[in-house]
This record gives sequence, C-alpha cells and structure tokens, in this order.
Amino acid sequence: MVRSLCFALPLLILAGCSGGETTALGVAIYPGATKTENGGIAAQMGANGMELVTFKTKDDQPKVAEFYKGKFPKVKPLEMSFGGDAMTVFRTEDAKTKTLIVVQRKKSDSETRIEIASGKQDEK
Repeated sequence: MVRSLCFALPLLILAGCSGGETTALGVAIYPGATKTENGGIAAQMGANGMELVTFKTKDDQPKVAEFYKGKFPKVKPLEMSFGGDAMTVFRTEDAKTKTLIVVQRKKSDSETRIEIASGKQDEK
C-alpha cells in the first residue's frame, strides 16, 4: 500500500558535471553534461523511490554511448540509427534497482540527450 506520494525536483541540481557525479539513485552522469530545463522529477512511494532526469551535452552520441558501455559492461545495449539520427538504450536491473538510460541525438540537433529513468524495486 502506498502511504505517501511526493513529487519534488531531485536534490541534484547541476550546472555541469565534471566527472564522478551520480543521480540521486546512483546512476553515473556523463562528464560535462548539463541538466535540461525542467529535466528532473523524483518521487517517493513508501520506501521506494524513482527518478527521471534528462541531461544534454555537445559531445557526439557515440562518445556518450561508449561512456555508458563502460559503466555497464555486462549490458548489451539496443543501438539504432536511421537517417543520421542515433539512439542507444541501456536497460539494467539488480535486486534493488531498475535503470533505463537512453542516449540519443537527431541529425538536426546540436546536442546529445541523455535520459535516465531509475527506480528502487519492492523487496520480495
């Protein structure tokens, strides 16, 4: 049963990340990425938490995807490209947390978007 539901901006408000930073639930943030305007939401449901955070960087999409491949070496990402647009999707979970990371850049964009969704799982 959900006792309370609170929505708040993440405690993490970053102008730029120099490296080693993580989101509120511990997901690595690409070095130098900046949080997009209105790019974060966090919710607490009982003892569980979830977050959705969006960052951007001027770095090319393949470079950002390689960073996350290094962070999740056991995960085989879904990679798609069409017409100059590129997207790499990472999905990982362990006993406590599920995480989805989408690294995408449209041909017409000047920046790569990094969308991170992460949530704590119910204890079984």
